[in-house]
Amino acid sequence: MNSRRHTAWLVKSSGSILGPFTDSQVVDLLRNRMIVPLDEVSRPCGRWEYIRDMPVFAKAIEDLRTRNLRGMSDDTTTHLDESTGLTETISTSQIDDLTSDLTPPKAQTVQDILFHSIDDQVPSSKKPRSDIFTHDRDLHVKSQVESSSKWIWGFTAVVILVTLSFVVFQQFIAKPIQDRTLLEESIMAGIDALDSGDYKKSLDLFRRAHEIDPKDSSIYLYLGMLTVQVEGQGFEGRKILEKLLGIGDKDLKRVLTGIGLAQLKEGDFKGAEINFNKALDIDPLFQPALINLGAAAYYQEDWARASNHLQLAVKEGSEDGAEVLILTETLMRLARAEQEKRYLKEASEYLNQFLQSAHNYKLEAYIASIYVSYLLSEKQNIYSKIDKALDMDTLETESHRQNLFLHRSIASWSLVAQWCLKLTQDLDPTARVVAFESLCLMKSGDLAAANRKIDNAIAQAPKDPLVLSTYAIVLGEMNSGDRAMVAIDKALINEQDKKFEQPRRLKARYCRQIDDVQCQVKYWSEILELNPLSLSALAGLAQVNLNANNITEAKKYLMRGLNISNNYRPLFPVNKVISRSEDRAKARGL
Repeated sequence: MNSRRHTAWLVKSSGSILGPFTDSQVVDLLRNRMIVPLDEVSRPCGRWEYIRDMPVFAKAIEDLRTRNLRGMSDDTTTHLDESTGLTETISTSQIDDLTSDLTPPKAQTVQDILFHSIDDQVPSSKKPRSDIFTHDRDLHVKSQVESSSKWIWGFTAVVILVTLSFVVFQQFIAKPIQDRTLLEESIMAGIDALDSGDYKKSLDLFRRAHEIDPKDSSIYLYLGMLTVQVEGQGFEGRKILEKLLGIGDKDLKRVLTGIGLAQLKEGDFKGAEINFNKALDIDPLFQPALINLGAAAYYQEDWARASNHLQLAVKEGSEDGAEVLILTETLMRLARAEQEKRYLKEASEYLNQFLQSAHNYKLEAYIASIYVSYLLSEKQNIYSKIDKALDMDTLETESHRQNLFLHRSIASWSLVAQWCLKLTQDLDPTARVVAFESLCLMKSGDLAAANRKIDNAIAQAPKDPLVLSTYAIVLGEMNSGDRAMVAIDKALINEQDKKFEQPRRLKARYCRQIDDVQCQVKYWSEILELNPLSLSALAGLAQVNLNANNITEAKKYLMRGLNISNNYRPLFPVNKVISRSEDRAKARGL
């Protein structure tokens, strides 16, 4: 068994597998050039290895190398003859009868494979290269392989080093610089959006800045207030604002007021009062704290205390109608509780004083004045007052920049809509009265009820300009722009006296959407003839002239608008462009 195991070889040469052979047969094949040292051998079921690497054939390979060096070509001939004899011996060996019976007719024997493979080897007529199996050649190849390996490893090391350097640069040098730049840009853009009254955009920008650097306390006040007022997240906003208490923020009265606002959102009225009073300890006439303190008392149904705080704030003067509306509602509740009409008269006086000059919350305050007059049984001219309300700008309040530090939830359209419906319940249901109800319902968010009301009004007066204008406004809120445009055109056609602003205002805004400059100029100008204090018309003409590069004319309308209200947002883009233009002119010495 040991003899068979050590002498049985399979040979892989030129894509064929030969054998099995004994050690001496493999040596003879080598001598006769039938196989070469770079061919592979294997014992059955063993690994394939180069012949040159097998110790058992080392002497034979060394003899071949020596003979090649000496040029012993005659020895090659002798071995070829011996190889022939060897082949005959193998091929003429007998196969016993049993083996013959078991072998399929076309089965190839090991001898067949051997002869087939050997016969396919066409002997070369050229003299073999004498250095083909030399030891020097092996050393040269080995040297080349080692050199290539070193070069590959060196190249790999360089690639890894460059990659690591790039990652380190990006992570520890470039990224911090980029983050700092992005942080500064986000903060500046956030402040700019805050100044222009775009609070949603401002919140997004400050939130991005906070994600870049959560430890930057310079944005905590903005981020906290916007979180409370824009998103209504009292708890989250309060947590941000409370971080400023531990670092001694210089604007402490606003920080405390912001925390109090968050507590109002959470229903913690007592806690809110504590913080508002702390803010007033710092500045006794800080209006937002006074108004919010009144709101906290209002929620606790302490009408007298709420009225005192609110009246003190209103007497300081303000263009913000929210505080006047909260005071009006408080005085009406106080009048109801004490059965005293003098509180209603006080409310009427505050409203009339506010309406003489202010524009922020103007429509809401005007409706409040109609309702207070109704409660005082002063019903003369009530129908004409409703007509005026229908002709007022429904977007004026939301077009104003609002004070972030005021609690406004009380002065909402849900409250104003209640006033509308209460004062109309005893009035004749004329088309304009019904349209007025529809307008109030739409502004409070009840579009379905508003649509039902305005359909009834249109059925009563299908050609009334104010009814048609209100119909167009409701359709616009319902995303029926084409139908709204038809209603606007119909209102203009049927408006013979040309005394109403609303259809012209709606038409001018539509012309702005389609970029029809002549149309805008026509209708904005007509509105200014009817109402020289129309903010929408002044802003519209300022923008049209700015787009036409008529800076002088644009500035004229801009200044008129800012003198009426410096918080009217449509004026801000015009003001920014003109201010930059003037700054550049000054820099050039013009």
